[in-house]
Order: sequence, then structure tokens, then C-alpha cells
Amino acid sequence: MSIVHEKIALEKFEELAEMAAAARDAALAHLKMESPALAERVAALLAADQQLQDRLPTTPPPAAPPAPDLPPPPRVGVYRITELLGRGGMGEVWRGERDDGLFDHTVAIKFMRSRHSSAIAHESFEWERRNLARLQHPNIAQLYDGGNLQDGRAYLIMELVQGQAVDAFVREHRFSAARLLQLFAGICAAVRAAHQALIVHADLKPSNVIVTTNGDIKLLDFGVSRLLGSGAGLRAPSGSETPLTIAYASPQRGRGEPPGVLDDIYSLGVMLHELLTGTRPDPAARSPLPRDLAAIVARACHPSPADRYTAVADLVADIDRYTSFRPVSAREPTRGYLLGRFVRRHRGGVAFAATLFVGLVTATTVSSSLYLQAESARQRANKRFGEVRQLSNFMLGDLQQQMFSLPQSLELRRSIVARGQSYLDQLAIDPSAPVEVRLDAIEGLVTLAEVQGVPGGPNMADTAAARRNLDRARTIANELIASGEISPRVYIALARTEIDTAAIVAARDNKPAEAATHLQIARSAIDAAAAAGASPKDLTRYGIEWRLRRADIANWASEYPRAMTQAREALALLVSAPAGSLPERDLAVMKARALDLQAEATYYSGDQAGALQPYREEVEILEQAAATAPRDTIIGSNQLRAYWSLGTTLLQVQQYADALAPLSRAVALGRELTIAEPKDGEIARKAEIAFAAYGQALGLNNRHEEAIEILSDTVARRSARRASNSTEAVTTRDLAVSLAMLGDELAQAGHRSQACVNFANARAEFSRLQVEGANPALNDDASRNRLRESEQRYCAHD
Repeated sequence: MSIVHEKIALEKFEELAEMAAAARDAALAHLKMESPALAERVAALLAADQQLQDRLPTTPPPAAPPAPDLPPPPRVGVYRITELLGRGGMGEVWRGERDDGLFDHTVAIKFMRSRHSSAIAHESFEWERRNLARLQHPNIAQLYDGGNLQDGRAYLIMELVQGQAVDAFVREHRFSAARLLQLFAGICAAVRAAHQALIVHADLKPSNVIVTTNGDIKLLDFGVSRLLGSGAGLRAPSGSETPLTIAYASPQRGRGEPPGVLDDIYSLGVMLHELLTGTRPDPAARSPLPRDLAAIVARACHPSPADRYTAVADLVADIDRYTSFRPVSAREPTRGYLLGRFVRRHRGGVAFAATLFVGLVTATTVSSSLYLQAESARQRANKRFGEVRQLSNFMLGDLQQQMFSLPQSLELRRSIVARGQSYLDQLAIDPSAPVEVRLDAIEGLVTLAEVQGVPGGPNMADTAAARRNLDRARTIANELIASGEISPRVYIALARTEIDTAAIVAARDNKPAEAATHLQIARSAIDAAAAAGASPKDLTRYGIEWRLRRADIANWASEYPRAMTQAREALALLVSAPAGSLPERDLAVMKARALDLQAEATYYSGDQAGALQPYREEVEILEQAAATAPRDTIIGSNQLRAYWSLGTTLLQVQQYADALAPLSRAVALGRELTIAEPKDGEIARKAEIAFAAYGQALGLNNRHEEAIEILSDTVARRSARRASNSTEAVTTRDLAVSLAMLGDELAQAGHRSQACVNFANARAEFSRLQVEGANPALNDDASRNRLRESEQRYCAHD
């Protein structure tokens, strides 16, 4: 049994050990139905506990069943507490009757049990309250209010749901499969609504789904859910802190990983099988379900998340296909299967057509048949070749764009890109492969590199893999150009490759001069694409992208006038771009980037106050974009940087109190994005930078202890990252900056000796960058200058 399972068993043992014998036996029997292995372990713990008590002569006789730790108050607000409805591992649920005379209203009030008053328990209860307050759906039990009692216990006032658990309801009524699928659709609607609110349930099971006396579905108990977008000041419970029911949990949840959308889909698959058959699915046994339904359950419950449905809507769509006798996506679309589904939908027409077809076949000559077979084979081969290209390009293009608003999709997007790229690679290695296919391969490699580790967008921080794929793309492009290929596509692909390489070299290696060389190649490729007749749309997009990257690298090299020029040129092109030449999201993000680069050049040129206006314009643009696409990670990532930029600039112009608001928003958004996309290295780094800046702002607002705690944590995490990845200069630079910031705060708080140690360590890290040639224009580096000033102020006498 794993550590996670053992922890659950111990928690269950503690809960059952307090019960009377009859109640304990009933609870153990119910647990055995849900998870035989867990029940067996809990029973063993109970037996060992009883054996120990029997051996101790001083053990007192069994006492009466213990009462709850603390009774509920007589009333909560306008509600009078009347009767206990039930107990759970974390709380008690009581009936509340409104008695203020305005109107009658009966509710369920859930109190945290006092014996679960740890910080984690309180956090989970607070999580439930915030989650439910965001959910408005007819199939989800509604939260009305919440708060804390004087003794510290938290409570929720919720809709009182009366009815039966869905499994008991189904056993009693014995519905047809069609009716059961309708019932299951209501469950899916509730879960889908929660996912759209960036919430996962994390403990879906029949006992948490009630069929009311009116026949409606109500989904209960979001107390164990994990919010995918957190609020300020809160931390989502981790996987090991989040309860679960093993019988309905995915393998990943069973190993203690944090819950996600795909884990809820796994639980839905288990529930679907149980509603239809009365048993949970057994991978080792043949499913009693029809093949289509068995395939749907198998995909939902696949051990690998990458092979499950990516959203509840996809699961529901397959069920709809099944009920309308259409092919389901969970099955291989063989010719026989597709034909069978067609015949099932059109029985009468197929029978008539079959009669005519037999007569036609009888009249066909042998020679014509042979000719048609050969022609058909050739057409099928060409069709399959085109379909593979079309599918791969969809996976690498449109589908990627559509998934930016799907929580925790980065790993899935990487898998999709890699799968699509493998198709194209198989075609491209053929010496006779058409040029168009090899161009598809280049574009696929660049897209895969961007998902893996190109700075500026969502990526998995796998810079080494990104470099390898960009090198492969460059090789294929140069081979095509050397062979005389002058297609605009090859030059645009080469430009993309060089622009992305420049971003890595500048941001990860701190080598702007080398990055500028790659951009020179990219500029030549864009010009060649224009001469070869590239579309205005491509020339506009990559001309703007080139200028944005050039401005970024100029800022890295302290060439602020050049950065200002390129940023203004990019902004002018964006303002004058023809309607429809860029998607609205891309247009907003590019405008924000141009303003950010312009503000950065202004700031580092010495005019910090002058940088405030473009930073505020950037924030406004991104807030408007986020309002229309609240879960888009590209918008969110840029918005996080904009809040941080504005806040840190306000600090520099000594508007310390005003800086707290944008930096606090940056920290909150950083938490949301990190939870929504935990494997995105770019977002994680931006969130960490914002967190450190918030600590600095707290110090400047005389909240020194909070600031030192935050900055010490930042130094510890960056030290660990540098130790595990010392080849990237950015990890050394990040550590040096955070050491200097912590030193400043320690000095302000009066801890001068500790401050000077941090200053010396920061100086050593900056010197390391200089020795490695990874930090040019060092005398002009703002962080190094601030460090030098701080050492002179606080440590000159040492």
C-alpha cells in the first residue's frame, strides 16, 4: 500500500474508531463496497487497536459513543439549528430553519469539526467556501453564505438537498440504458460547469450525486476540490492534502498527484460503468457493455491521462454519438465499423440500395473491376497521405490555439504536437517526399520547440529540447534553400526558427550579441519571403515579431534608443495592420509587448516616471483582453508581467503604497496561472519574480518581517534551481538579483551583518556571469549598480 493509501487508511481508522460498534460495522461494510483493499487495511488497524486494548489491564471499559467535539451554536445568523443531518471526515451537517419572520427557508449548515482544526483542514474548508460561491448551476448544490464562529470553526450555509444517492436511485428504479445515459448527462453538465469555472471536484462518486425527489441531479461536496485559479493569499491544497475515494480515483490521484480535469473524467468513466452495470470497470475482464459504450468507458478510464477524453464535453459528445447510432471517437474508425453504424441509422434505405447494388455488381465485367480496384487503391493512398498531412497540421496549428484556454493543457499540447510531428517526420524522411511535406515538418518542429522552451509564451522550460528541434528545423530549411527551393514558406519557416533561437540565446544565455546575429538571419529570410511573394498576413506577423524581439534584445544589451525605435515601429505596424490580418488575441498581446518594451527602454534610460504611462496602457489592453478570454494562458502570462512592471516602476519613483495593488494582483494572478498550468516554466518564473517584487514592496512599506520571509524563500528556491541547472545563465542572474534584494531588506531591518553576507554572495554570482561572458554591459546593469550602492552604504566600514 502506498504512502497516500496508508494515510487515507489511518484517517478512516481514526474516524471509525470513535463510532459505536454497530455504526462502525455499517461504515466498514460500506467502505468494503467502495474499496475492498482500503477496507481490509482499516479492518486490520481496528483489530490491532482492539487487541492492544484487551491486553492492557488498565484499559477502561468501552465508553458510550463520543459526542461531537463541540456542539453547534443555537443559531447562525437568521437560521436556527434544528437537527443533525450527517457527519463526514471533516465536518458535520445540520438543518437550519430561518426564523426572522421575513420568509421561511430551510438550509443545510456545515460546520468544521473541532478535532480537524489544523491549518490544512481550515484551508480546505476555506477552499470549499470560495469554490462553491463561484458555482451557479442547476445541477450543483448552491452555496448561500459562510463565515466563522467565535470559537474559530468555519461554517457554510448551503442548499438543503433531499433525495437518494444516484447509485441507490438507479438500483431501485431499474431504468433502461437510454434513461441512465440521460441521468448521466446531468452529472456531466454539473462537472463541466465546475471545470468552466476552473474548479475540479476531485472526489466524484455516487454518494456525492443526489437525485432529488423531483428527479433532478445535484452534485455535492466540493470540500475536496482543487481550485485551478486561486485567489490572493490562498494556496490550493496539494495532492497529498486532498482527500479522495480510491475506488473512483485515477492512478495519478492514487499516487498522490494533485487533482485535475482529466482525473474527474476518469471518475466519471467509473461512475458511468457502475450506473450501467452495477459494478465498477475491471480492466482484466471483458466488459458486459455494448462495444461502443465499453470503448467510451475505456477511454475515460484510460490509465494514461494523454489517452483520456480531454474535456467532459468530448465524453458527452461520444455518448450522444452512441445514442444516435453514429461512430464514436473512442473506437478505431475501420471501414466495417463505419459501415455498420451507417446501416444502423439508415436500415430501410440501405436495404433498397443493396438490391440495386447487387444488380450493378452482376453487370460489371472482370476487366472493369480490376481497373477500378487499382484506381481505388491509388486514390485511397493519395487521400490517406493528404488526410495525415491535414490532421498533423490541425494538431500543430488550430488545435494548439484552441487549447490555450484549457486548464492544465500544456503537457497535453506538448503530447499532441509531438504526436503530430511524428507523423510528419515519417513522411519527411522519405527522399521522395514532396517539398510541401518537408515544409510541414519544419513548421511542426518550430511549434514543438515553442511549447518545449521558447521564452515569451507558455512552455515547459525544456530549453535543451527546444534548441534541438530548432536546429533540426534550420537544417531542413537550409537544405531546401540549397536545393533551389524559393517558396515563401521556407523563408518564413527559417525566419521563425531564427527568431525563436534569438529569444533563447538572449533570455537563457544572456548573450544579446549572439542573439542579434540570429535576428539578422531572420531579417534576411523575411526579405527573401517578401521577394518570393509571401502573403501580406505572414509578412505583417513576422515583421512585427522580428521588431519585438529586436527591441527585447536591444534592452538586454543596454541599447535603449534602438529598443525604443523598434518598439515604436512595431506598435505603429500593429495600429495600422489591416483588419483580420491578426487574431484579436494576438493583436492585443503584441500591442502590450510593444508598450512593455517601450516602457522598459524608457525606464532604463533613466526616466522611470516616464515609463508609468506605457505600463498603464499595457495593463489596460491586457485587462480588456482577459475580460473576453479569462482563461487564456498567453494573455494571463503577459498580464502578470504587466502588473509586475507597473508595480516595480512605482517602487522606483517612491510611490510605495501605490505599488502594493498591482504587485498584489501579480502575485494572485501568478498563483492562478501556476495552478492552472503547473508545468509551464515561463509562468512559474514570472510568478516567482512577481512574488519577490511584492516582498520588496512590503519592506518599503515598513512590513520588514513579511518581506524578509518572502525574499528568503525566493533565495532558497532560486539556489535550488541553480544547483539543478547551472548551465543556463538566467538561473545565476536570478539568484544574484534575489540575494541583493534580500540584503537590502535585511539592512533596512537592522540586520547589517547578514545583509553584507548576502551582498557579497550576490557580487560573486554577478562576477561568475561576467567571467563566463554571459552578462555584457555589466557596468550599466541596474541590478549590479544597486548592489554596489548598497554595499557602499551598509558595508563600507566592515
